[in-house]
Amino acid sequence: MNWQTKLTSEILIISLIALISTVSYNSCSQSDIIYPEEIKSEMLSLMNSYADAINEVNYEKTISHYQNSPEFFFYSDGAYYNYDALSSHFKTSFINFKSVKMELDTIVVRVLSSDLAAIFTSFHTTFIDKSSLATRIIGEATWIAKRKSDKWKFVFVHGHSRLDTTQ
Repeated sequence: MNWQTKLTSEILIISLIALISTVSYNSCSQSDIIYPEEIKSEMLSLMNSYADAINEVNYEKTISHYQNSPEFFFYSDGAYYNYDALSSHFKTSFINFKSVKMELDTIVVRVLSSDLAAIFTSFHTTFIDKSSLATRIIGEATWIAKRKSDKWKFVFVHGHSRLDTTQ
């Protein structure tokens, strides 16, 4: 192959790549492109909505943040829950609380894809039971949120908490 044929081939390949890139980019509208900052914002909203539901001691709102699917997995302090077990646990626990105050101290979001994000949180929560006994815990959790049908839900949670003895 002489240098002219080789140069022509290389120019043709580069032109073809540029053409394909342009066609691929133009076939996506600007609204189809998902930016990590948008997903991070959606995760902050999801976490704040979750904390609000806990603070309202609202079982339905709280459980609605979790995806009811076989892939769901919740592990906290040595206990494993599938969706049904977690739902039952929340339902029986929430009736014992007069009030709950959950505060998210740290929220760190890592966007994994346009439909998947990892969230790390540190938190402290005070539970007041029906007899007005207060229990304060502190902890950390890692959450995986998945978007399905334009709704973000938690599909995986791994948490650890302990009694807060500082107060």
